Amino acid sequence: MYLNFGEIGTNIKNLMEDFQRKKPKEQQKLESITDMKAFVENYPQFKKMSGTVSKHVTVVGELSRLVSERHLMEVSEVEQELSCQNDHSNALQNVKRLLQNQRLSELDATRLVMLYALHYERHSSNALQSLLADLRNRGVSEKYRRLVASVVEFGGKRVRGSDLFSPKDAVAITKQFFKGLKVGSDPKKMESKSDR
Repeated sequence: MYLNFGEIGTNIKNLMEDFQRKKPKEQQKLESITDMKAFVENYPQFKKMSGTVSKHVTVVGELSRLVSERHLMEVSEVEQELSCQNDHSNALQNVKRLLQNQRLSELDATRLVMLYALHYERHSSNALQSLLADLRNRGVSEKYRRLVASVVEFGGKRVRGSDLFSPKDAVAITKQFFKGLKVGSDPKKMESKSDR
């Protein structure tokens, strides 16, 4: 149901092409009374499609404006790197670079620092205090800056059972899950070891 920005753009393009293919046919057939009658009968469908295309183009236009204005492609790329990679030096450099951009919203800037704080909480070169100073220097409200400490307090390594950013943990959890199941040839007969 939820699509990424690129898929939405492709779907809008397809909708526009479909609309353009149908539009000329309707306009070309208006040569006789019968053609006009057929057009009037089909006009609600044509009008509905026109409205749908217009709404979708308007929404995608606004999304595109927000993505561009807030630099969300860059922000999401750095968020993904913070979540999926373990290159501290590169992560710190990218977060600092984005924090220098005054067009970045307070919330986006804070979220980047939160992800950094969680991922590199116990890293020997942790630069969280420097990033918090960067947030303060760019005018991020104290309310948002305090959220960084709260995220670490309530979601940091001290209180969670596993490392959020390690692919090994996802594999271990999956193995543990399947270890608890006896898998037979019939999926309906699958039973948990605890059921025996």
